[in-house]
Amino acid sequence: MRYALLLITLTVFHVCTAQYNPKEYKAYPDDKKEIVFFDDFNDSTSVWGDTMTAIKETTWGDYDFIDGKFVYTNNNSGEKGFCKNVSIDYKRNFEITISINVTGKDRAAAIFSWGRVDELLTSNYFIMVKDGKIEIFNCNKHEANGQCPGKVKKAYSPTFSDSTYNTYTIRKFESEYYIFSNGVFLTKAPYYQLTGEYICIGAGVNTTIKVDYLKIYYLP
Repeated sequence: MRYALLLITLTVFHVCTAQYNPKEYKAYPDDKKEIVFFDDFNDSTSVWGDTMTAIKETTWGDYDFIDGKFVYTNNNSGEKGFCKNVSIDYKRNFEITISINVTGKDRAAAIFSWGRVDELLTSNYFIMVKDGKIEIFNCNKHEANGQCPGKVKKAYSPTFSDSTYNTYTIRKFESEYYIFSNGVFLTKAPYYQLTGEYICIGAGVNTTIKVDYLKIYYLP
């Protein structure tokens, strides 16, 4: 009887740990997640401001909502982002999912940042290059000799397609980020906590981005 109870306990432990293995894309059922933020860009009244303001800067060109997509083309000499105030409890485990299409010249890339504090670029960054490469890193200009970027983690998506939308997921679990592309695990990166309440969508030089949706969830 004692061995039977031990076997049951070990089995239950195995099932629970397997169910919530952060490296498994489907480990967390959608109905167990807690929605923090969602934008499918079907509502043209959704406002993404210019950097830390709620006003869009027309000198850099404006984004638009086309067929339920957030669309922006950056033909200028520097990166450009549009931000929104979203409060995330960074002590909890969470994940961010963005469905996006990136086109343009050379190393055209989309930029997503979260935990942004201010205009000093203090933020977490996720770069999605048009050829399927990704980069994740952080900047903290408030630290002495703060680096920007900090340590950069790079990977390539084997499921990437340049003719359609690709879905990227950044999953924070305890002290690490787990990165997925189209449901396939790519790499891990160290979790670095920032306290800012801004998330931003941006584009590098000579880049057009089309964002289908953006979701942020707390994990169970």
